[in-house]
This record gives sequence, C-alpha cells and structure tokens, in this order.
Amino acid sequence: MIGALKNRLATARMRHTLVLLIHASLVLIASGCSKPPAQVVPVTPVLVMTVGAAKTATFRTLPGIVTPRYAANVGFQVAGRIQQRMVDVGSRVRQGQPLVMLNASDYAQGVLVAQDQIAAAQAEMEQSVADARRFKSLADRGLISQAEMGSQQARADAAQARLDQASRQLELARNRLAYTTLVAPFDGIVTALTAEVGQVLAEGMPVVSVARDDTLEVSVEIPEDMRVNDVAPDSTFDGHLTGKSLIPLKLKLREVAPATTAPLRTFRATFTILNAEKIQSELRIGQSAEVTLPHPLSNRGGVELPAAALISNGQDVGVWCVELDGNTLRRQVVTVKAMINDGVLVDGLESGQRVVIAGTDKLSNAQPVRPIERTGTGHEVTNP
Repeated sequence: MIGALKNRLATARMRHTLVLLIHASLVLIASGCSKPPAQVVPVTPVLVMTVGAAKTATFRTLPGIVTPRYAANVGFQVAGRIQQRMVDVGSRVRQGQPLVMLNASDYAQGVLVAQDQIAAAQAEMEQSVADARRFKSLADRGLISQAEMGSQQARADAAQARLDQASRQLELARNRLAYTTLVAPFDGIVTALTAEVGQVLAEGMPVVSVARDDTLEVSVEIPEDMRVNDVAPDSTFDGHLTGKSLIPLKLKLREVAPATTAPLRTFRATFTILNAEKIQSELRIGQSAEVTLPHPLSNRGGVELPAAALISNGQDVGVWCVELDGNTLRRQVVTVKAMINDGVLVDGLESGQRVVIAGTDKLSNAQPVRPIERTGTGHEVTNP
C-alpha cells in the first residue's frame, strides 16, 4: 500500500510539472504574438497668457522733471569787464537785487562828459534867448529890421534844440551807467552763472539764470503715438516724485509743444502741480518725477500682447493659440494696430483665448503642448 501511495504521489508531481510547463509555453507564445508598445508623443511646455476681461484703457508711466514756469537768462545791456559778483548758484534773490557789476569807470566818465555838454548848451541857449529878446525890442522901435530879429530868434531856437539833444545824451549816459549793474528780474533762485570776475562780456551775453521756485511744474517728453492734448481741459493725472520717498503729485495738463523735440521726436508737455502748496518744502527744481498717462490708442479696441508673441510667415502676422479641447496649437492671424508700452495692440482675438508669448519660432500647427500660464494675465481692450 505504501508503495502504491508513493507511485500516486510521483504521478501527481509529474502531472503538475507538465501543467506548469504547458502554461509557461502558452505564456511565451502569447507574449511573442502581442503588438509592440506605442511610441509616446513628446508634449512641449509653452508659456501662455489668457486674453482676459474687457478693459477700457491702458496706461503708460513716463519720466519727467520738475521745472520752473518762470525763468530768465539775464545779461548786461552794455559791454564791459566784470568787476564784482554778488551771488552764487543757489542764492535766493529779490527783485531788483544786484547780481553782477561791470567796471563802470568809462560809463561814469560818459555821464560827466554829457553833463559838461549840458552846461555848455544851457549857457548858449540862455544867451541866445536874451539876444532874441533884445533884438525884438530893437525891432519894435524900428532900430533893426524884422529880418535881423528873425535871424536871432532862429539862433535861439537852434540853441534850445542843442540843449534838448544834450539832455537826451545825458539821460542815455546815465542809463548806460546804470546798466553796468545786473539786477534780478523777479524774486527767485539763481540756477546758473556763466561768467566770472575779470571776464569781458559782449552786450546781451547771458550771465545769470534766475528762476521762480514758487511756481514749479512737471515737464514730460510725450511719444508721437500719444496725443495728450486731446484730453478734456479739466482732466487730472497722477504722478510722483522719484527718489527715497515717492511723494504723490496731482497734475493738470497746461500745454503741449506744437513741434517735436529733436532727435527724440517727442512732444514736450507741461503739467501744473495742483498740490504744490502742500508739498512745497519737498519740491526742487530739477527733481525727477514720473507721470502716469492714459494711452489714447487704448480706446480703439484690441488686445495688448508682448511683441514676442507675434509670428510672421512673410504674408501675414499671427499668433499661436492653444486649443481649449486638446491643448494643441493653432495659428491665428491678427492685425497689428500699434506699438504700445513694451508690446503691441492687435485685433483678431477674443476673451478667454490662450496665446503663446515665448519661444514661438520653434512651434508648429497642431503640435501638442502643455500650457503654463503667465502670472498676471493679459487683457482685452475694448471700446467703452
């Protein structure tokens, strides 16, 4: 019995081994007949921005400088050599205060000469008038002719004319003497000096620059594509002084230059500082400032994109849009309306579309991508 049991166990082991061998063979056969694994298509990551909700305006911040509304470059009305300088750059002056003096000796001598001429002309005129009276008396008594009396009266009239001319020469000499002292045209501060003691100056040469620092403004160079003079007369703008403390400014447009400034091709705009009294102690001539202005092109409608988003095939301009249903690319034609800020203003896109904004030259149509949203989405600009 024990022998029979051993035979059964041996037979069972053989059957089990046979089953395992058959199963292994079937597995090998099945694996040999299966298809190879499919290739994985690479997905390219792309930086995108989403055209956002409608917005009515875009803004540009432009650099400016604090300037005086009233400033003058003053010079002497006569030529001469500088004898004394009474002010320095930064000196505060009052209207009529002496600034610089010329050597006035020659002009003082001119006054003395004119005074001597006055004295001589005065004596001649007095003598001629006395003679004219005497000649008239003689003519009335018939002792001389009327012609002789008339000749003497003409000499008296000529003497009076010479006296009048000498008086005018004396006034001119005194004025020229007074012109040897240069005075401040108004209350203000000296901003520049272009001459020193001993220097010989021609008539009219600028010597001192004086500016009023109680009526300061902000001057800004406006690009050609911004027509700020089209804004309403009562419009106000925001700005600030640059530096350690960004002091806010409330501004109102006063004027825009009618011609561009070479070589920048910009228009100089001047803004009145409405809150100047409150920050008077902080304002200085020549300070740097920034002014935030609405861009007029923003009212024409369109979408503002980075310039790097544009692609061109030589015939038209477009952008890569990421399809919402499959994250694949589709080229969409757009129309460039203008350059604005650091980008472009385009037509042809709608709110919600995702636009590739970097690496556009290595992409192709229908290419699968993995969109990465840029922090701070773009915006659509529509007509208000």
